[in-house]
Amino acid sequence: MNTNLNFTLKILAVIALVLSCLWSYYNFGFEPIIAVVVSLSALIALWISGKINKNKAEITQSQRSGNNSQNYQAGGNININQKDND
Repeated sequence: MNTNLNFTLKILAVIALVLSCLWSYYNFGFEPIIAVVVSLSALIALWISGKINKNKAEITQSQRSGNNSQNYQAGGNININQKDND
């Protein structure tokens, strides 16, 4: 996820958490408590997804080869010189 988007969503989740806590304080009931739990879980999920995306960004691909050789690097499976037997 884009870091700016993730930051914006975290700010919105904090605002939702504060507002739902205020709602729960002034009008204690079932719905305000659900709002607190949902906004808190959204904030936790955004924090965890930010950590996961940060770890994925650190993964890089590298390769080495000897003289007179060719390297093929891809993000998935590739087939080189595959002949069709039709």
